Amino acid sequence: MNESIVKIYRNAKTSAKKENLSTQSASPRWSRIEVILKVTERCNIDCTYCYFFNSTNQDFKEHPAYIQHKTVEACAKFLANAVRESNAPYLQIDFHGGEPLMMKKHRFDEMCNTFKYHLNQIVELKFAIQTNAMLIDHEWLSIFAKHEISIGISLDGPKHIHDTNRIDHQKKRHLRSIDKRTSLNSRLRSSRT
Repeated sequence: MNESIVKIYRNAKTSAKKENLSTQSASPRWSRIEVILKVTERCNIDCTYCYFFNSTNQDFKEHPAYIQHKTVEACAKFLANAVRESNAPYLQIDFHGGEPLMMKKHRFDEMCNTFKYHLNQIVELKFAIQTNAMLIDHEWLSIFAKHEISIGISLDGPKHIHDTNRIDHQKKRHLRSIDKRTSLNSRLRSSRT
């Protein structure tokens, strides 16, 4: 678990106690908790403007490519504790990357199940994902439907702008047009009904 996150949480908890706010209060101190969880340190495309992979900071090369199960387990326990102490009735976990769909499907499914195991009984749990949609297929749609995952698809505007900035690692234009993404979106909507 990232030590700076733990330190921020502990400081907030200490401040609450100093202000005589009970951590065991029956009414929610927070109406919701939303966490953006970086699950991958890699991406399947090489956008020209990428602040993470195309900057001078190359720290991502020293990190694991994908979130490890022990980190997911620790995060789930940490969030369960935060939910209990804050009495927040709602928790949303937003999966982010790099490109989160680069994670193996069985590991992604296992990650969602781990969060559900630790959190479903104590909070209304929701999942969301931010993706470039290049890797979405029927199996991913089934995983999204199984875990009721809301999807945000990153687009850069009209096709001529989108395809100029979204290139692959060989510096070729992005291979999927906005039209194909729209088709995927339609299939996703029909798979949820």
